[in-house]
Amino acid sequence: MTFSPDLQVIVLAAGKGSRMPELLSGKPKCLLPIGPKPLIWYILYKIQSMGYKDCIVVVLDNQKIEIEEAIKECGLHINVDFHMIPHDEDFGTADSLRSIHEFIHSDVLVLPCDLFTDINLGTVITKFRAEDAALVALYLQPHSFNGLTLPGPKTKNKQERDIIMVDEDTHRLVLLASTSDYENDFIVQDSLSVKYPRCISYTNLVDSQVLLMKKWIIDYLTSQKAVSTLRGEFLPQLIRKHMINSESNDEILNYSKTEKKELYPRIPDDVVRCFAHIADKQNFGIRVNTLASFYFMNSKLADIWERIAPKEKLVLRSPKADIKSTQVDDKCIIWENAKLSEKTSFKNTIIGPNVEIGSFSRVFNCILMKNVVIKERVALENCIISDNTVIESKAQLNSCIVGCNQIIPEESKHSNEILTNSDRLIEENN
Repeated sequence: MTFSPDLQVIVLAAGKGSRMPELLSGKPKCLLPIGPKPLIWYILYKIQSMGYKDCIVVVLDNQKIEIEEAIKECGLHINVDFHMIPHDEDFGTADSLRSIHEFIHSDVLVLPCDLFTDINLGTVITKFRAEDAALVALYLQPHSFNGLTLPGPKTKNKQERDIIMVDEDTHRLVLLASTSDYENDFIVQDSLSVKYPRCISYTNLVDSQVLLMKKWIIDYLTSQKAVSTLRGEFLPQLIRKHMINSESNDEILNYSKTEKKELYPRIPDDVVRCFAHIADKQNFGIRVNTLASFYFMNSKLADIWERIAPKEKLVLRSPKADIKSTQVDDKCIIWENAKLSEKTSFKNTIIGPNVEIGSFSRVFNCILMKNVVIKERVALENCIISDNTVIESKAQLNSCIVGCNQIIPEESKHSNEILTNSDRLIEENN
């Protein structure tokens, strides 16, 4: 139990999934299927397991009803207070927090909807309190997807990396920047070297987007109207202010002074105290925000389920599914109202709700989302099939991604391709 009564929990679930548009086509990213549950279930389950009975979830206004209905069907006991932001405006994470400022009455624990981790967040909360921190950010160890064969064309995406500087003795978060901010070599400023001579620089850590922040930090954020994102803009700006002290005339001090000092009798000279909590290497932590992480979590979920949800039984086959096939291996996960005809074969596959699969078809190492219809004698291997797609008889797909609302013609053959709503293939990028 890690419940902290003076912390509000906020889940950011308004992301548009720009890194995997072929899977979404406007549907909520937080409802992507991971095993037998929608993505957002896993973070809400973790919050509930920590002892919290309430949380705020920020969603797009045109997705609120669908997300609310999906969460109701999950059987969780946590009360979710939905707050909406406009879907037709470009809101960043900082904008989202500003939009709910009037509902924030205490220090906050901010979480992304796409986090999978076995890390005890209570240790992060303890650090936040013990250090009288203005902010604590959780960073994950990098996870390699080497050896994972992804569907779709083979591309090389260069991922932007952060530079994170942490004081070795105190774990103070000294600097946060992007490698793209520096054209040549990264050079540490003399003022930083003097104040923090024992700093360690990291370029391989993963930002979990788990943040613990004092109420006055949120108040200060509301004054920074031009700042749209937390990671890219607000946090680097905030962390740079650790060099100021109580004698400075910086605007941020006006916000820190509003705090009830009797709760924190030890007020240090440097008011903006930011810390990094770096996860141990034995901990599991991953953000499901790319095609690779989505495919990985579905393919490996059964192996790590007990680490993620130790008190929840993994239901491999919904009692509401109609399974006539006798060839379903023990790595398949089948959602409610799925219909698997006789004389079909399935291996290591996620079969979503209301999926129908005709006789003499075989489906290996695939993810089938909701309302997919697969006709007779279809062969699928290493594929992701999105919502409301129909695959006609005798079609053969290998290592393909099929977008929402597609019709794959009878006897068609595709390999290492993406079939999108534009009804064309995206060829391999050279």
